[in-house]
Amino acid sequence: MLDEIKRSSAIRFFVPSLCVLWAGWICYVSGMRGFFAMDQSIVFDGGWRILQGQIPYKDFLIPFGPISMWLQALGFQILGVNYTTYVLTACVLNAVGAFMAYATLRMLAPEKLWPALTAGLLTGSWLYAPMGTPYLEQTAFVGIWIAIASVVKGTHTQTPWCRSIWMAGAGLALSASLLSKTNAGGLALPIVFLMPACLPAGPQRKIIADGSALGLGLTAGLAMFAAWLWTQSDPSVFQRIVLGAGGHEGRKRLFENKEFHFVLCSLFTGKGNDLIRIVIVGCYVFLALGIALVFNPSQGRQHEISRIRSTSFLGILWIAYEQLFGITSNNNGINEQPFIGMVLTCTLLVASELATFRRKIGFYEFLEPFRQKSWKLILTVTMLLTSFFYFKGIRGMGNFDFALGAGLASGLFLLITRSPSPGSPSPRRLAWMGAGVAVLIFAIGTWGSYFRQAQDFFNFHTRYVRGEGIPKLQGLAWADGVNPDALRMYPTWAEMVEIWELLDKSPGGFHLLGNYTFLYALTEHPNVGPISYF
Repeated sequence: MLDEIKRSSAIRFFVPSLCVLWAGWICYVSGMRGFFAMDQSIVFDGGWRILQGQIPYKDFLIPFGPISMWLQALGFQILGVNYTTYVLTACVLNAVGAFMAYATLRMLAPEKLWPALTAGLLTGSWLYAPMGTPYLEQTAFVGIWIAIASVVKGTHTQTPWCRSIWMAGAGLALSASLLSKTNAGGLALPIVFLMPACLPAGPQRKIIADGSALGLGLTAGLAMFAAWLWTQSDPSVFQRIVLGAGGHEGRKRLFENKEFHFVLCSLFTGKGNDLIRIVIVGCYVFLALGIALVFNPSQGRQHEISRIRSTSFLGILWIAYEQLFGITSNNNGINEQPFIGMVLTCTLLVASELATFRRKIGFYEFLEPFRQKSWKLILTVTMLLTSFFYFKGIRGMGNFDFALGAGLASGLFLLITRSPSPGSPSPRRLAWMGAGVAVLIFAIGTWGSYFRQAQDFFNFHTRYVRGEGIPKLQGLAWADGVNPDALRMYPTWAEMVEIWELLDKSPGGFHLLGNYTFLYALTEHPNVGPISYF
C-alpha cells in the first residue's frame, strides 16, 4: 500500500515536471535560434527603459499596458541585461502557462492523468515557443491561463471564502492580461466571466457570487494601475494613446472592411494551416454534439451529463476566443493558438466520456436527445450554417477542408454512439485515434517552434548566420537570406555589425528604427526616443 502511494506521488510529480521542463526547453531552443527583427525589440527596449528609471506614458509612449515590460525589467534586474535573459523570461512564462494548463485539466478530470499531460505538452509547444522571446500577446495569454486555472480551482472549492478568493485572484490575473495587450485580455473578459456558469458551479446564487468576486478582483487590479497612473505617470496620455488610438485600431481590425459573413466564418475557422483548421472545425462539431446531452431526460445520470456538458462548453468558448483574437491580430496563425491544448484535450475528454457513458446506458436511451424538439432546432441551424459556410468559402480555406473537418467529427461521433456490433470500434481503437490527432497537433507546434517559423518571412530559404563582431550576440544566429521583397529593410549580419559599431562608438547614441532598439540596451545607451517601437 505504501509503495503504491509513493509510486502515485512520484507520477504526479513527474508529469507536471515533464510539462514544465518541456515548455522551458522548446522555448529556449526557439529563442536561441537567433534574433529576428520582427517586433522582437518591443519588450526588450521597454524593459531596458524601465530599468533605467523611465516611466511609461510619461517618458515614452506605448499603445498598450506596461505589464510585459515590467516583467522584463524584473528579469533584467535579476539576471542582467543580455539576450539570454530575454529568452529565459519567455521560457519561465511558457512554463507557467504549461503548468496552468496541466493543473486546469487535472482538476477537470482528477481520475485521469492523460488529459492534464496532453494539455500541458500542447500548451508548451504552442503558447510562447513559436516566438521564443517575450511578446505582448503571449504574456497576456499567460495571465488568461492563470485566470482559467483559478476559476476552475474556485469551482472545486466548497468553502465560500476560499472560493471567492480564487475567483478574485482570477479577476486580478485578467486585469494583468488586459494591461499586457488590450485585445488579448479584453476578448477574454466575457469568456472567463461565463466559465463559472459552464462549470458545475452549483446553485445560481453561487454563480452570482463567483461573478461578483471576479469583478472585484478585476476592479482591484485596474484600480491599482489607475492609482499608479495618477501618482507616477500621466493618465491623459494613457487615455489618448492606449484607449484612444489603440481602441481605434482594434475596432478597425474587427469591423471595418469586413463583411458579416467574414467575421462569422472566422469564428469557426480562424488562421493557420489546413490541418489546424480541419481539427478546429472537427472540435467545434464534436463539442456541439456533446452539448446535446443537456437535453437528455435520463434520471440518476446527472453527474455524467453535467461533466460532458461543461467540458464541451469550455472547449467551444476557447475556440471562439482564439478565432476572435485572430481577427484582431495581424500575426501568423501559429502565434494564435495559445489554448489549442485546452480545446483539443476537452474534445478528447468529451469523446472518452461519451464512450464510457454510452456503455452504461441503452442505445435508444442515449440517443433520446435527438427526439427532442430542442435538438431538432439545433440540428436544423447546424445544417444551415454548414451549407452557408460551404457555399461562401472561409478565409482562403477550401470548402472541401471545411466539409472534411465536420464530416470526420460527425463520423467519429457516430462510431462512438452506434449500437454494439462486431464491427464497432473498441475503446482502445478510439483512444489511438484521439492520440494520433494530439500527436499531430503537438508535432506541428513543435516543428514550427524548433525551426522558428512563427513568421511567414522565415522559411527553409532562410539562412541562420552565426556572425562575429558583436560581443553580446556572439555565436547567436541571425536570420539572413530572406526574400528582399518581403522585408526590404531587414539588414544582413554585416550591416548589423556596422550599426553596432556606430552606436557603440557614439557617446550620446542616436535614434534607431523600432526593430533595432534592443541595441540601446546591449551598448548600455539610454533610449531617449519618445516612442517605443510604434
